[in-house]
Amino acid sequence: MRSSYINNRQGTNSLYYDGVKVQFCERVIAGKVINSFRTMSMSKYDSVTVYIEHREALESSRLMVDIWEKPTGAVDYDKFVESKKYRTNPSWDYVFFHYKFDNPGNYKFNVYNENGNFNHRRLFTCKRVKEIL
Repeated sequence: MRSSYINNRQGTNSLYYDGVKVQFCERVIAGKVINSFRTMSMSKYDSVTVYIEHREALESSRLMVDIWEKPTGAVDYDKFVESKKYRTNPSWDYVFFHYKFDNPGNYKFNVYNENGNFNHRRLFTCKRVKEIL
C-alpha cells in the first residue's frame, strides 16, 4: 500500500523525469531509433521523428511540446513557432512522433507532461542543402 502511494507520487514529481532522453531520428522501428541526428538537410528530409524515452513508465496520458526558433543573429530561442499535443499511454516508457519543418533554422523543443512537469529541452538544427555541404 505504501509503495503504490510513493510510486504514484513520484509520477507527478518533476524529479521522476530526470532520466528522460529526447532524440531526433529518421524513424523508429520496434522501439529502436534508426539514424539519430541533431542536424538535418531539408533536401533529404522535410520532417523528423522525435523519440522520447524514459527508464520507467512516462506516467502521462498526454505530452505537450513547445517549439521555439532562434532567429538569425539572436542569442536565444525567442521566436515561438507552435505547440503540439500528443496522446500517450501512461504505462509506455517511450513515445515518438513526427514533426514537419516549414523553414530551415535552429529550433528548441520543450517537452512537458500533462501536469506541466518533465520540462525537457532539446536543440535541433534544420538546414538547407548548401549549408550542410
